[in-house]
Amino acid sequence: MRSGKTPVSCIPCAKRKVRCDKQQPCCHCKRRPQDACEYPRPIAVPERGLDALGERIVHLERVIRSLGGDPNDLNAVQGLQPQHGQTPSYPSPASVESARSSATARIEPSSCETTTTAAIDRAGLLAHDEEATYVESPMWYSWGEAKFLQHDNPAVSSLRHQLCLSPSSGSGYVSTILDPIEVPDRARSDTRRVPRHHFDTLWTIFLQNVHPLVKIFFDWEVEPVIERAKQEEASDLSAPEEALLSAISFLATVSLPEDDCVRLLHEEKPLLLAHLHHTTEVSLRLAGYAVTSNKLTVQAFMLYLHAIRARAHPAALFSLMGVASRVAERMGLHRDGEILGLSVLRSEERRRMWWQLQYMELTVAHQVGALSPSVLGKWDAKMPANVDDSELGPETKALPADGTALTSMSNCLWKYSVLHLHRGARGADRGVPTADETTSMVDRIEEMLRVKFVQHCELLNPLHVNMQVAICQVLVATRRLLRQPALIHAKISDMSRRERDALLAICVKNLEYCILTQTNETLKGFKWHNNAFFPWAAFIYVILEANHRAEEATIEDIWRTIRRTYETHDELRVAAHRQDVTFAARITASAWQRRQLYWQKQDASSRREETPSWIMDVCKTFNLPQPGSVTTAGEQGPHDATEAPALDFDLDLDMIDWSVWDGAAMDAALFSNAT
Repeated sequence: MRSGKTPVSCIPCAKRKVRCDKQQPCCHCKRRPQDACEYPRPIAVPERGLDALGERIVHLERVIRSLGGDPNDLNAVQGLQPQHGQTPSYPSPASVESARSSATARIEPSSCETTTTAAIDRAGLLAHDEEATYVESPMWYSWGEAKFLQHDNPAVSSLRHQLCLSPSSGSGYVSTILDPIEVPDRARSDTRRVPRHHFDTLWTIFLQNVHPLVKIFFDWEVEPVIERAKQEEASDLSAPEEALLSAISFLATVSLPEDDCVRLLHEEKPLLLAHLHHTTEVSLRLAGYAVTSNKLTVQAFMLYLHAIRARAHPAALFSLMGVASRVAERMGLHRDGEILGLSVLRSEERRRMWWQLQYMELTVAHQVGALSPSVLGKWDAKMPANVDDSELGPETKALPADGTALTSMSNCLWKYSVLHLHRGARGADRGVPTADETTSMVDRIEEMLRVKFVQHCELLNPLHVNMQVAICQVLVATRRLLRQPALIHAKISDMSRRERDALLAICVKNLEYCILTQTNETLKGFKWHNNAFFPWAAFIYVILEANHRAEEATIEDIWRTIRRTYETHDELRVAAHRQDVTFAARITASAWQRRQLYWQKQDASSRREETPSWIMDVCKTFNLPQPGSVTTAGEQGPHDATEAPALDFDLDLDMIDWSVWDGAAMDAALFSNAT
């Protein structure tokens, strides 16, 4: 029975299922003296509940008005669809200018849409507080406990601190390694502030250098937050908003060349990076990045991972990617928004986040030689649409049809398209593909990329040029993979000369494309992204072939490629803490000495060829013996220089462990050189 309503019949009439005239006594009970004509008591509505309901209605009307709607207009109210996660409706691109001037538009949480599709059974999005979690069974965590613990008195909070319980999660669980050792003081907001005078510049840089390559939100949704942050009093920013703002600034600074950082921001890049790195980490911890269901926090965390990708230890980055993936699955990003009953805008945003996350995990997994489960994973999130941000808005009822022209999403979509085709070819029941199946799949990928992307590129557009070079790198790397020996510890001497020539040519081509991404002036804004993908297998093979071909005339071209690779990649000359870089330096010095020894054998009366300065610098940085310090061939006697050991290294330059340099699966190799 509804609260506060008069009963429709007395109890005896209700039992007999006859119509009651609601008199006292009713006509039926008069004829049946044995029945007591009694009515159930109406359920009283607490006065406090009515007050709370009224306050909520007033609050909702205020939110509708702040978004430009009229709660008294039924048509306008129906047009405001509830959105998923932390971001309900946003101003359309046309209204962004008015939002800037008034600075009233902000990212606000709202309840998520109700799941109405029966196809997912009990699975759906569970709204709790200001967040939403995807659940697939009726057993989930009681959010009431978290609410209760948020209002602890100081004594309880002090006790929790003494017991090392996690304050960031709002629960009684013990802290983990993911929690900060010392919790930042929320009152000291200056420790997590981005310099306000940099907002305009960094946001512009982000839109130019980062946003086209990492599309995980709509730019017109974030602009109002940027405008509010530029105000003198920006303390009303939520923790997720601050985290997103810090991550945007951090990654934008990473994408800047050092000279541009000084020219545009008037600060040294290393110092500014150190500050923004700390600021972003503090903001993410305050936003609870490891336990969040807030999409802004997840977006900030993804940008943070991009920013540290070329700076952090690959194993640590791989573990953090696991955190991001698990958080995304808790939010249900792996399920398509249409299945969950979400709006077009929110569904599209979730697809962009999920596919970018899968691509990130695939590339990071390759850096540690792991096989990403993304290819064989069972998830149904559709690919993002080939549309610009400006074509979407809160009022969008259906996605525009995918056009043939390139859009701002194309730089991401071509990577997702390769991943999509590879998922289809490597289904859970298909097993490992044969060589013919692999070749056929590569041919299909190449044709798809040519038809959908390459043929539409404009040579005067830097983004299109970057896309062309990136696609060529992927295709070359894939062709290289098909030609290299399949066995671990394969010997170069066991390969035929024809096979070696073909593999060397394609590895050199792989490095030439890599050098192009570093030297082309129009691509300097994308170096931050391209630097993270280095063709290690091709680089190592070229160096080893330089050692084996010391007596050939073509050796000059090979050494020119090696030199250019070192010159255009600073980490190869200075990253002495990395084992892969150190190994490359050792075999480079060894191959160069073999070249010198052979040259001296050909002309024993002359001193050896002068060692280039770049090799001397590499030997000095990595604490290797200087090649010039070895005696001449004439002093060594009639020893066969081609068989002489290269420096004092215990190296077998005839052996290649492809499992170390290229991973054990093709899904990683497909992206080993993607940009």
